[in-house]
Amino acid sequence: MSTHPDVPLSIAAPAAAATLAYLNAKWSLWYDLRLIKGLVNVAWRSRFAERAGHLNLFYVLEHHALASATADRPFIVYNGRTWSFHETYLLALRYGAWFKKVHRVKPKVIVALDFMNSSNFIFFIFGLWSIGAVPALINYNLSGKPLTHSVRASTARLLIVEEEVRGAFPSEVLETFSSPNFRDGNGSVQVVFFNPDVEAQILQTPAAREDDKVRSNSVPRDMALLIYTSGTTGLPKPAIVSWRKCWTGSVFTSNWLSLTQADRFFTVRPPVHGFRFN
Repeated sequence: MSTHPDVPLSIAAPAAAATLAYLNAKWSLWYDLRLIKGLVNVAWRSRFAERAGHLNLFYVLEHHALASATADRPFIVYNGRTWSFHETYLLALRYGAWFKKVHRVKPKVIVALDFMNSSNFIFFIFGLWSIGAVPALINYNLSGKPLTHSVRASTARLLIVEEEVRGAFPSEVLETFSSPNFRDGNGSVQVVFFNPDVEAQILQTPAAREDDKVRSNSVPRDMALLIYTSGTTGLPKPAIVSWRKCWTGSVFTSNWLSLTQADRFFTVRPPVHGFRFN
């Protein structure tokens, strides 16, 4: 904005600022600019990650875990405990190695998780991503037919269940899962309850990092995880969350809220309804 030569700067500058403030208040210019900046940042970062073969969010965790500036910074705070980026990274490797060694989970294979909010839930998700597998997040409120339907729709042959939701798995449900015809002729579903013995077995598993080839060749539309509709109008329906959606949700949200490394992000939203990571 130019000023008339006869108008003193002491008057012109406040006038210009007032004009910009008025325009911003009228048309929400700064808000729109933040939205545009967020979308541009999403496009740039996800494209860069795709070219590097690092769309899998395991690489974001690995980057923070191995960088001296962030390795010891808090990543998860839950139930009075704190895990740094590096601690979470090592746990993810242990969980992933356990999946591969004990249950022979391979890349692209879907594994169902029936958990309430917990740190272990996050460790399981990153553990599966670390070996190129796909988590299917079962709504922990489900029981009976909606539960068995959700697991069947996921195509998973392995279901990890938190002890706190064991009540949704009476003997008749376990018998249903154990049927050789449960997965439309592709066999049964193995149900593993996550108890202290299983956790101890995982923690004793060496933290082994799988080669990049198990996580490479991903494109933005590929499935990062599987979530479900609430089922209020019928049985829950599986919904694919792509890597593009994960990157968009996390990067855009952090830009929109102007989050910094010093900020702590609190959410009461269950991961089974979506997943965000920065």
